[in-house]
Amino acid sequence: PDKMEREELTRLIRADLHEQGRLGETFTANALTDKLLSDKDARIAANYEVGDVIRYGSKGSDELGISPNTYGTVTGVDAGRNLITVTGADDSPRLYNPAAEWQMRLKATVYIPEERELAVGERIQLTRSEWDHGIRVGNLATIEHIHEDGGLSVKVDAGASLQLTPEQAQHVKYGYAIESTKRLAVDRVILSGEAEQITAQRETLSQLPAKLHEITVFTSEGYQPAASEIAMQKES
Repeated sequence: PDKMEREELTRLIRADLHEQGRLGETFTANALTDKLLSDKDARIAANYEVGDVIRYGSKGSDELGISPNTYGTVTGVDAGRNLITVTGADDSPRLYNPAAEWQMRLKATVYIPEERELAVGERIQLTRSEWDHGIRVGNLATIEHIHEDGGLSVKVDAGASLQLTPEQAQHVKYGYAIESTKRLAVDRVILSGEAEQITAQRETLSQLPAKLHEITVFTSEGYQPAASEIAMQKES
């Protein structure tokens, strides 16, 4: 499924989980979505928008007073002069040319800030690695507690428990509509497509995890394979 289809599928899954009482009270959380600017595009001020969030990596700037591994918000764009203004946590604006400051930009990532509804019991996927803290991009986890400051207590599918700070907790997305099952530990699978497409996926079904607890199929024709049929397909 494409991005819009995955978003719709996620909406349906979450609505079903809420109806079953498997998700707790919903909270509105801040989230950051990678803007996916190439190195070339990131040098052009016109590709930035007011409100974009920049996370600077290991390359800060002593001249501009930007420390490594910090965040800033774009508060001004001058496309004609190829300049952007970025305001950090200290509320001090920094005006610079993103093309000239290429070394600092090399390790930076530009994000679009969004609001996302999260709940205890929510399935999430981590979108940014912090190896020193055991955070691995792509890992699936379940939210166990949502803290008042926006931090999250989560349990990764591999078994580890993590405490995500409010900043780290911004780098998550829903973990329901996954494009590939390779190297993922999952216990619930949702398939969507036309009935004949689902029926034709015997080889894919046979590769699903052995400890799978639940499989749900959504099709335009209302087709839903019985558990015995799925089991037969997995064993074939």
